[in-house]
This record gives sequence, structure tokens and C-alpha cells, in this order.
Amino acid sequence: MASEHMVPVSEFARDDYGIAAATETAMLHYGYVLLAIAGADGDVAPAELDWLVRHQRKFGAPQHVIDSYAAFDHRSADLQQLLTEIQVDVPTWSAERHLIYHAIRICRADGAYTEAERAKVDSAAQLLGVDRDIVAGPARRHRHGGRHYRNAQSVVPYRHLNHQHSLSAGVAPGRAVAWGPGSSALSVSAR
Repeated sequence: MASEHMVPVSEFARDDYGIAAATETAMLHYGYVLLAIAGADGDVAPAELDWLVRHQRKFGAPQHVIDSYAAFDHRSADLQQLLTEIQVDVPTWSAERHLIYHAIRICRADGAYTEAERAKVDSAAQLLGVDRDIVAGPARRHRHGGRHYRNAQSVVPYRHLNHQHSLSAGVAPGRAVAWGPGSSALSVSAR
């Protein structure tokens, strides 16, 4: 879908993801991937769908894209196919880590992060090539009140540090903090 028209995204998306535009298909499929993961326990709970709608509205997805989520059959979703059509205006931007982070967030929106959802997140992470250690970070952070301490390497969406913490928050002595240009993730690793 390389020829599909790019749609401008919201200021939130520009600030948090470092992109200015995405295709409608990308917005649609991003939500579909999240619904497929959230529905791993059988159903997409109303709170999970509400979380997705709020997030995508904040991102700048058109209303007709958002309206499509409620009718989506998450049980027959082909994650690999959906992922191939997530395109934005920054060629180096990668949806993988964002999707895993948001998958955990949407799965927890109903107050439970079930074993089926956890297994689906792990499976999606493996399919996306996201390291297991990175998958554990956001899940642990949600269990420990937003604080994130790691022994090895982790990736945290940088907006959480920029808007909620100083750069030193949650970074133990002896850790290096860095992120690349156009990246939307902060890397914390041992020096």
C-alpha cells in the first residue's frame, strides 16, 4: 500500500511518536492488531474497546476508521498481514515496540491482564521480533505503579519520562540513557 495517501496525525502523535502522517490503513490495522491481542481471552471487553477508541481519537484517526473497530472480527485476524500495512511518513519508525506497549495497555484496560492475553502479547512480540526482556518491562511497570527498574536493557516510550518524570527518574546509577533521532523510545541499559 505504498501509494496510499498519508493523513496528517494529531499534535499528540507528532510529539509522542515523532511522525506527522500515517495512512488510514495503518491507523485501521494498528487498532485491529490491538483488538486481536486484547481479544485473546475470548472477547474484547467494552473497557478495552473504549481504550482503543480514546487512543486512536487522540492519535488523530478519522472517525470512520474508529467506527470500524467495533465491527472487527478479532478472532480471524492475521497479525502478520495486518502488520505489513502499517506505514507512516518516517521510514525509520517502527511500530513493533509501540504495538507491544499498547497491547499491554489495552489488555489491562478492563482491570485484568489474563494469561491468554499475556500469551498473545508474547506471541505478537515474537512475531514482531521484540525481545522478551522488553515485553516484560511495560507489564512490570504497570504492576509497580508506573516505576520501572531493570537489570538489563529496556525500552520505555519517552513521553512517560518527558512528561511525568525527570530523566533521572527510574534510572539507577551505572545506567546509560539514550534514544536515537526520530525514535519514540528511551533505552536504559547498563554501561
